[in-house]
Amino acid sequence: MKGNETSGYNLKKVSASFKSLVAVNDCTILGYKKGVIYVFNLKENTFHKIVKLPQTLLLKVCSKIRILERILRMEPRFAIKLNNDKYLISYRGAIYRVSLSEKDIILEHKYKDDMNNPLHACNIQGLKGFDDGVYYGEYSGNPEKSSVSVYRRNPNTGIWKSVFSFKEGQINHIHNIVPDYINQRMLILTGDTNSASGIWSAKDNFSTVVPLLIGKQAYRSCSLFPVGQGFVYATDAPLDKNYIFHSKLINGKWTSEKLYELQGSVIYSVENNGVYYFSTTVEPDSNITGKRYLITNKLGPGIKDRNVNIIAGNLNDGFRAVVKYKKDIYPMGLCQFGAVHLTKLQKDQVILHPIAVNDVENNLIILKRMNEHD
Repeated sequence: MKGNETSGYNLKKVSASFKSLVAVNDCTILGYKKGVIYVFNLKENTFHKIVKLPQTLLLKVCSKIRILERILRMEPRFAIKLNNDKYLISYRGAIYRVSLSEKDIILEHKYKDDMNNPLHACNIQGLKGFDDGVYYGEYSGNPEKSSVSVYRRNPNTGIWKSVFSFKEGQINHIHNIVPDYINQRMLILTGDTNSASGIWSAKDNFSTVVPLLIGKQAYRSCSLFPVGQGFVYATDAPLDKNYIFHSKLINGKWTSEKLYELQGSVIYSVENNGVYYFSTTVEPDSNITGKRYLITNKLGPGIKDRNVNIIAGNLNDGFRAVVKYKKDIYPMGLCQFGAVHLTKLQKDQVILHPIAVNDVENNLIILKRMNEHD
């Protein structure tokens, strides 16, 4: 199939018009298609309908037309597994709880008024110094840098509460919250201006929150993986060059090594069997403002070309592009950036869901890392 895969990896398209949200087990996934949540069995190639998402009649019609679905950002952003039966789904301004057995959907939490979805959320279990629960950071434009909060879901009650807030003037929004079980902390990734871009360390239920790296586009990230006393991360800097960095603490000082120069900014990533996968983004020049930003064809200065690349690797083997897809003809601001959403499946298998690219847009694709026994 098309995708320009390199040696060592294999691509297999398994479904059309279906977005993977989270793995149920090693052969089934929870996903979205035209306003409905399904469980899809990869081995049997069968769909089992779970629930319809809450939609007005107009949105139901729009969900059947792909380009309108893209313009209106109608797909759920992510899902999080609570247990073998219950899942949380982030969709159009709220979090819903879905039960596979009862096939019902319950509104559990609404985001603040100007927020559609967080970029990412995480499920914390057994991290020393922190209460268990699902956490997310507020994500909206926020150019005035109003206070930005971290929310936690109590796993016993299902109630969401703010557990920490950045002060007014500190940041625009939160890109991601990453548990660091090696160093018993949470790492909070913030953006977007230089002063707001940073990687913060939180400990003891957020009683201590300090910046580790802050004040540059080189510290603006959505995707990070703890490694030893530091971390590997990719930058999300559409106005600057982008890299995969390895940052670590040496004699009390942080040092950062460039591991790979990226073709674009990175929003989505996943780890599987010791390999980190990053998806580059094709996005417009954010120096262009207003309605012109929605329809411009001009790339951001940090975006090298119109290809979405999947970069794979680790500290031992290095990094390389293993798949690429070309951005389609529709405007990036209005009809979504070119990107690939990533879902971890079983060992050495990652599910790709390409958005706004040629040939395989809105398809479900399995990327398999081959080994010498395959």
